[in-house]
Amino acid sequence: MKLIKNRKQLRKVFARVKGLIPSMASATVGMAAGPLSGAVVGAFLNLAENDFASRVLSDREKDRVQVTLSLAKKRIAERITAGDSIRTDDFFQTDENMDRNCKADEVLESLLLVSQREPQQSKIPYMAYLLANCCFDQSLDSSELHIMIKIAEKLSYRQLCLLSLVNLNGILTDDTLAFTQQSARAHQLGVRNLRKEHRLKWESVTMHEYLMLRDCTELCEKELIFHRGPNASRFVEEGSNYWLNLRPGRLILMESGGVLCKLMQLHQIPDSDLADLIPTLS
Repeated sequence: MKLIKNRKQLRKVFARVKGLIPSMASATVGMAAGPLSGAVVGAFLNLAENDFASRVLSDREKDRVQVTLSLAKKRIAERITAGDSIRTDDFFQTDENMDRNCKADEVLESLLLVSQREPQQSKIPYMAYLLANCCFDQSLDSSELHIMIKIAEKLSYRQLCLLSLVNLNGILTDDTLAFTQQSARAHQLGVRNLRKEHRLKWESVTMHEYLMLRDCTELCEKELIFHRGPNASRFVEEGSNYWLNLRPGRLILMESGGVLCKLMQLHQIPDSDLADLIPTLS
């Protein structure tokens, strides 16, 4: 498949799918095998790839962008093959002359700019998942996606691991949920051992505990996770040292944290990375 190099070529792709409702597309993203919505998504990705290729980037920046795009294309292909449909709102809509960026253009560029500048290589796959899943999930509009991208940009990889761990903790402590593979994973990792009652004393806090709990409180401040239980109000009322009241076993995801976990597929974070956190939080 030839690289889409400009908007004139992209307009031709749109002409082929004009008036059709997006449906299950080719397993290869962007394959021009009939009027398929996958060709539209592939065209946008290729145009972005060509755009970034023309920019002055360091070798590392080029690698980050290429890895993000490659992983995103792979994930989009997997979802299309599984029968998932590309979003049908105005996300990919553009004017007839292609004179203005459409919403997909802007979200895609925003994500790639974040990946380009991201020094933590471990975050790149999850930024790619975010990019891919934006093309399917229309529960968030483009303005809301930009907010989620900004949040993801400011989180460290360890904070993404903490979000994934808190998600497992919520699954394990919710009696209404059926036992699942993720429940078994939580048991195997020892998530049940996360501290629920003991309050830390300032004089005995180690540097590892301090930094880990600061990461957790920052996630609370961003309203991605919530500290439940009888001490929830005290948790936020004791000034700069309120993190001492934090009980990791009482943390659950807020709705925004759950959406971010889903879009970034944080359940894919390796067990080994989650297991490293548990001793300090237990």
